[in-house]
Amino acid sequence: MTTNLADMVESFRREVAIPGTFDAVYPDTSEAQILGALADAFAEVRLDGFLGDQVLDLNTYDVEPGLDVALQALVVIYAGMRLIRAEIRAANTVTRYKAGPVEYETQKSATGLVQMLKELTERKGELLRALRTGIALDVMLDAYNGRWGTRFLVPQYRPSIYG
Repeated sequence: MTTNLADMVESFRREVAIPGTFDAVYPDTSEAQILGALADAFAEVRLDGFLGDQVLDLNTYDVEPGLDVALQALVVIYAGMRLIRAEIRAANTVTRYKAGPVEYETQKSATGLVQMLKELTERKGELLRALRTGIALDVMLDAYNGRWGTRFLVPQYRPSIYG
């Protein structure tokens, strides 16, 4: 069985924006860029030890052997985390406009994105600890409305009672 990263593009769009608003929130983002982000996330998931013998063909974006739904979701979550990191780096905290004697200044805080990334990083750590100790986890996605109209799905991991 083979999985193509193109099959995860819509999941990625729902991960990083309110459904139906991705094109408005990220108007300059092409499908090739999304595939690149998913390929980078695949590599990061592999480096973290979640993948066995899966190999990604960078010419066709095929993964062989294929990924089950949970591993596809993990790749999408990692890609979303990478986007949050990029947004934090690009966040313009102070904007100043001046025309003659008139001056206008606005300030935005990246605190919401930083806190979200901190929570995602902590959960990633929980996943890595669980992988190393063999603890089964249930995964639940919870919507978080970010600042500036973006919406991210934040994973919440709980130890499984069915282990």
